[in-house]
Amino acid sequence: MDRALDRSRERGGDVLAVIGDYGFGKSHFIELAARRALRENFLVAGASLDLVEVPPGKAHKIYEALVTALRYPDTQRRGLLPLVEKALARPAV
Repeated sequence: MDRALDRSRERGGDVLAVIGDYGFGKSHFIELAARRALRENFLVAGASLDLVEVPPGKAHKIYEALVTALRYPDTQRRGLLPLVEKALARPAV
């Protein structure tokens, strides 16, 4: 996890696969990683795929779930609106 966060900071992104059987703590690990990333000033989003509400073959549903779940290190608000507000408040460089 440390390496993934370091690479994200240095290179703009990284991928970390979490694989394990049911009940091995994958979801718990992912939530701990998300909290750590928030503490280190990253934005965090996650989505669980399922065949009804967020099917793997429907990219727009996955994107919608991720945008809705977007979390910020400095507020409890979620979603895309806080990011848009912050972008509009900062003058272009």
